[in-house]
Amino acid sequence: MITLRPVEREDLKQLQLWRNSPEVRENVNEFRYLNMEDQADWFDWLTRNNSVQMFLIELVDENARDNFKMEGYAKPIGCCGVTKIDWTKRLGEVSIYIGPDDYRGKGFGKIIMNLLEHWAFNDAGLHKLVAYSWEGNIKAHAMFLTCNYREVGVYKSHTWRNGGWADVHIFEKVF
Repeated sequence: MITLRPVEREDLKQLQLWRNSPEVRENVNEFRYLNMEDQADWFDWLTRNNSVQMFLIELVDENARDNFKMEGYAKPIGCCGVTKIDWTKRLGEVSIYIGPDDYRGKGFGKIIMNLLEHWAFNDAGLHKLVAYSWEGNIKAHAMFLTCNYREVGVYKSHTWRNGGWADVHIFEKVF
């Protein structure tokens, strides 16, 4: 079972390790190496900012939980959230990554997006989510389309990736 919970200060070291891995770094907007001071600054900004909500993605071992073996029953596997929330227009941008290699490409993205959308549309009362993906991130494109996002356009030569300019695809989902 996958669950989402708000990011806590204790999560920052794990987030830094994932964000600095080449596989994650090449697909997120901030692709420079991050140190713990960067992570702490981000967390402090996060706690003061009502236009963003970030969650730790956890894979829960229900057998361990049901048997009261609380130690290690929830394994963190990534981070997601809604950023740049405009409360007047009731829209926000999707942010999602899975950290460990062995959890990517297993179908967790759709489950995570469903949970994130539930928070965005039902709990936060948003009307629309927007997502961006650079042209080389084929898995993200497939996930957004599978989750019924509509591709609405392409920013040409919009981001620097792998030594050259790359297009960024724009997706949206209206609730």
